[in-house]
Amino acid sequence: MKTSYSVSSENHPPETKPQPGALGKDRPTRILVVDDEPTIRLGVEYSLITEGYEVETASDGDEAIRRLVLCPEDELPDAVILDLRMPGSDGMAVMKRLSESGRVVPVTIASAYIDSPTAIDAVGYGVVDFLKKPITPDQVRGIVARMLSEEFRFGSLLDRGDLPLDEKTRDDQRCTLSTARCCLRRRVPTEAVALLENADPEEGSDAALWLMISKQLSLSHEKSGASCERPSFSFYKAANLLDFLAYE
Repeated sequence: MKTSYSVSSENHPPETKPQPGALGKDRPTRILVVDDEPTIRLGVEYSLITEGYEVETASDGDEAIRRLVLCPEDELPDAVILDLRMPGSDGMAVMKRLSESGRVVPVTIASAYIDSPTAIDAVGYGVVDFLKKPITPDQVRGIVARMLSEEFRFGSLLDRGDLPLDEKTRDDQRCTLSTARCCLRRRVPTEAVALLENADPEEGSDAALWLMISKQLSLSHEKSGASCERPSFSFYKAANLLDFLAYE
């Protein structure tokens, strides 16, 4: 199902207000919302269409796989809000298929039932954004704006092969972290490690935690031939990933 709705730009900060063609495409920014609960789908959909996004919905993982993996690449949505627990193919099955396809679409997992092992598995499949249900309209709009901003500013650099970053960007740790997150969405943790190590993040900072995650994923990829292999449980416990990822 596809819905679009135009609203005035008054009272909307310019950095969060999507514009047609803002991602280099001659159409409104398109978001796919995947959830088996009709009320949640409707709430998330309305949160986004009132910001000017074009919204499509899917009621289960199998429908999401058809929409993300089996459709022509030029018809892919610009971002996805994905439920974790659904009948049939669940959210992790969707991410596994998307990862295997080689396609890159920024995804936020929204779930009331996420734990640290599941979160790190999701990062291995290219997810770096999480929402803990119940979620508010502001949380939905904020995380979509974040995903799109990172991909527009830094993901496009990666896709064009324009790294390394210029000196100004390297000196801004927020820019470096955003670029590293884009690397993880592309399932290349070794590049994320290189970026974050060069930034020399302070211990306990977001960048330091993402560096640890990236290193563990990179080691797992090396051991398993680039497949997603879960690191040891002690890693989850030490990193307190549930608090860091699921409650960002």
